[in-house]
Amino acid sequence: MKRFALLSILFTLLTANAYAQGKQFLYIEFTPADATLEINGEIQETQNGVFEKLIPLGVYKYRIYKDGYNEINSAIIMVNRNETYRVITQLEATHVYGSLIIKSTPSNQDIFIDGSYMGATPKYIPEIIVGEHKVEVFGITHIVNIEEGVESELIASPATIASPATIMDEIIIMDYREEVVEEVVEEAIPFQLVEEKPSFNGGDANEFSKWVNQRLVYPEIAKENGVQGRVTLQFTVEKDGSVSMVKVLRGLAGSDDKEKLYAAQSKLRFATTPEERLKIQAEIDDLKGRAALDQEAVRVVSMSPKWTPGKQRDRAVPVTYTFPVIFQLR
Repeated sequence: MKRFALLSILFTLLTANAYAQGKQFLYIEFTPADATLEINGEIQETQNGVFEKLIPLGVYKYRIYKDGYNEINSAIIMVNRNETYRVITQLEATHVYGSLIIKSTPSNQDIFIDGSYMGATPKYIPEIIVGEHKVEVFGITHIVNIEEGVESELIASPATIASPATIMDEIIIMDYREEVVEEVVEEAIPFQLVEEKPSFNGGDANEFSKWVNQRLVYPEIAKENGVQGRVTLQFTVEKDGSVSMVKVLRGLAGSDDKEKLYAAQSKLRFATTPEERLKIQAEIDDLKGRAALDQEAVRVVSMSPKWTPGKQRDRAVPVTYTFPVIFQLR
């Protein structure tokens, strides 16, 4: 406690001495935080878009600039030694646009551009700022270069986004449950009485588990942010053996996560301190990581080749499987 009091007294004395010598604190804060600050033609060191220094009284010219933004040129007159001179400003982006079309197979996949949620595929964006953009589909990032007046196109599909990979120490396929989707027939058939269940590559659903495990890829956004957990899917093996109606029954992403993501991105734009920005960005990365794990599970199961369909009384019947997948970082 005494040490803290001594430090406070020392800081007060040093500040008073600086003021007596005709100096004043200059505080400049700007966004984007990675822009460059020059004072009287010399580049200054900044931290997270903040410059703070005790400087002599006088007139100073400052310039803040970054590619793709309108630069700021202004002057500061330092005359009051008893106050901190504050400048808080924001660079405006230059408005040169191209357009972008985003498609995927299967469709209805979430799109993130430079970290912001932009809806689902297919999507046409008539105006997007010229330059490189990070476009995420299926939890995988693509670098897309936008040119002025040019309509660019991105087509994402499971075949082109992720090559088969095995991450045996990170992904665990759990036991499955199964039930028969009852057709409209004369007599309803309980799923416990199915005579012949579907088979995959000559084996049961455990053989399908191995097939899925060989193709799952742990999304980088989830891995980097330590996101893990269980995704429970449901899909149907149709009468012709094809897999359809793949959906998330209980995923890592909540039903209101999209709204939470919108809210967090809005808060980030108005955050005023580095600590607040880091906290909000961590929330955004967590939300995106959870969505990416859900999407990865759906992506792989949707790629399934045909099964041998299940039968009841020598008739092929559709069978619905509940299929849990646990993503676990070790």
